[in-house]
Amino acid sequence: MPTYRVHFAANHTDPIPPVETLLSIEANDPVDAADKLCRAGHVPQAELVKCARVVLAVAENGRATRALRVAVTPAHVVPLDWDREGRDYGDMMFG
Repeated sequence: MPTYRVHFAANHTDPIPPVETLLSIEANDPVDAADKLCRAGHVPQAELVKCARVVLAVAENGRATRALRVAVTPAHVVPLDWDREGRDYGDMMFG
């Protein structure tokens, strides 16, 4: 699996810091890299993050020359077959 470097940003026009300062992760592909870091809780909470930029190419000076932008949104997982009191409606039919 390749190793990817990822930068989380509030705006896609924010400059990408030097690559050696970015989070790194092994993943199947660039989108998987961003997803793994999000799921692991590595998205900065102090600012409104809207995108992850996964570095695809690096210049000799250590700066990113190509990156894939991936949208990042807050994850809200709400099961569809239970209510706020925790009653399970999974086996009921609604007509």
